[in-house]
Amino acid sequence: MDGRASRGMLIVGLFGILSTGCHLFAPKAVLAKRLGQSTPELPRATVTPNGETPVTFHTRLVDQPAGSSYLNAGLWDETANPLSHAQTTLLALNGIRVGVISRAPPAELERLASSDATVLGAMLRSGVIGGPRVIPINGPIESCQLGIQTAVTAAVQSKRFELVECGLTVTATALLDDKLKLHCEFQIQHGERQPWLRPTSDGSGFARTDARASESFPALAFDVTLGRSDLLVIGASDDPVEKLGQAYFFAHATDRIRQRVLLLQVGTHEQPAVPK
Repeated sequence: MDGRASRGMLIVGLFGILSTGCHLFAPKAVLAKRLGQSTPELPRATVTPNGETPVTFHTRLVDQPAGSSYLNAGLWDETANPLSHAQTTLLALNGIRVGVISRAPPAELERLASSDATVLGAMLRSGVIGGPRVIPINGPIESCQLGIQTAVTAAVQSKRFELVECGLTVTATALLDDKLKLHCEFQIQHGERQPWLRPTSDGSGFARTDARASESFPALAFDVTLGRSDLLVIGASDDPVEKLGQAYFFAHATDRIRQRVLLLQVGTHEQPAVPK
């Protein structure tokens, strides 16, 4: 197998969503146009008997030594900012930044995201349209001190958490033109498991369950619209120290500190169009 073929297989392995209908930066209509064919009828999203539309989240973390020039600068030069200036500023104050890549993956990102040596947690995660899905990002962290800023002009709230695990709660909404809107909210679980009383599903009473405490940050939530070929990138800002950006995207490994970015693609399951 020559180098180009091997490289192509790695790309498909990285970004392909198997049979779920999420295409690597080249939807069927685009491919048909390149080949001089007529645009095929788009397949319809599968709907389960209970009326839910399945959706698949393809996620992985690119892992590098802390201070990586690519994860801190080069990568972000190759992404487009999908957020408003106000959202961008607020996230930056909390040590986080967001970008979208809507073209072929840059060569360096492709190299890093295709290697077992630099990738963590590559996974296909199933969900449904309108249902929240938690994507684990970092942890467990023994303890961390975080300064949280819920508005650009708000004072920093200092909070300390023990036994921390960081996740991103993502909820997909279907839009026109074969796009999905993702609502993304940062959430951490912390502390030991403890008993809680929660309402039963029929609302007739309460049931005891053991769970860890959790804290979400709705003021930092953001929405982004993605096509099937778009790649969402989330990582740390230039100043993440003692902020959410440090808790989410930095980890101690032996005697080194590692830095990560999250890569995410999303797509609905499909069924073939009915022949006419």
